[in-house]
Order: sequence, then structure tokens, then C-alpha cells
Amino acid sequence: MDNNFIQALIQALKGIFATKDDLKKFATKNDLKRFATKEDLVELKEELQQYIDDRLSHLPTKEEFFERVYMLIGQLRKTDKEQILQSGRLSEHDDILDNHEQRITRLERTSKTVTSPS
Repeated sequence: MDNNFIQALIQALKGIFATKDDLKKFATKNDLKRFATKEDLVELKEELQQYIDDRLSHLPTKEEFFERVYMLIGQLRKTDKEQILQSGRLSEHDDILDNHEQRITRLERTSKTVTSPS
């Protein structure tokens, strides 16, 4: 093997393997002490789960929610039916009032012709 080949091989390996300077940039044992341990993460998970459970405890279950929604839909349908009936009655009352208006107008005309001296 000639010297050029060996130098080229060394340069190629430097690109692959970490150097002393590269290793200085890695975390030390003291650096790692600042990170959470598995136990810390388990404890945090339990605390978060408890917090979520507490926050969601006042919300209804899926069954309770849909039961309430179905009840509200039923009430809306009943209200719609009542509104349709009221609208029909109002239309009837409008017809009756129109009829009364026409009759009153005729009576007033005939009353004027009877009471007015010719």
C-alpha cells in the first residue's frame, strides 16, 4: 500500500467516525443529570392524567350527551309543529278579519246611504 492510499483512507474515515472535537460536543454525565428519568416521566404522565380527568369530570358521557341531544331534537320538532299550527290559526284569523272588514265596509256604505238625506 502506498502512502497516498493510506492518507486517502484516513481522510475518508475522518468523515465517518467522530473525532475528539466531535466527542467534546456530546453531553456529559453531569449534563444528563438535568434530563428527566423514566420515573420522572411516569410521575408526570400520572399527574397529567389526573389533571385531565379532573378537568373532564364535569362533562357528560357520550351516552348522556346523545340522550340530551335527542331530547332537544324532540323538543324542536314539537315546537316546529306548534309553530305550524299557530301559523295556520293566524291565517284563519286573517281570513276572518278580512271578511269582517269587508262586511263592516259594506255596512258603513249602506248606513251612509240610509242616514244621509237625499
